[in-house]
Amino acid sequence: MLKLRGNQLTDSTHVLTSVRVLTRHEHLAETFQAALNALATVDPLWPRPWVPEAWFERYGRRMEEFRLPKSKANRAVYLQQLGQDGFRLLDALEQDEALVQLQSLTAIHLPHAAWHYHFER
Repeated sequence: MLKLRGNQLTDSTHVLTSVRVLTRHEHLAETFQAALNALATVDPLWPRPWVPEAWFERYGRRMEEFRLPKSKANRAVYLQQLGQDGFRLLDALEQDEALVQLQSLTAIHLPHAAWHYHFER
């Protein structure tokens, strides 16, 4: 939002919109990370066979240590990937009836609601 040696945008609408977009992206990523962490805590063996190696790179770091892509196009790609990964997690939980304990976790209800609100299949 602030540019080096250039005109600074001080319009509060512009600033609030930028903050809202970044907050939404961070919220979705942190919700997904919290769900993965909760699953790994309750049943450490369940996620191992089906979690792709790329997830460890994408979601292994805390959001404070991660920078979202700067361009709108790259952010859209990141969000699309996050949405696909979230639906893959939710589908895996719904397919296994033995996972009633995992499905009842609060950390799973949050992404379920967020994904159905923010993403389309």
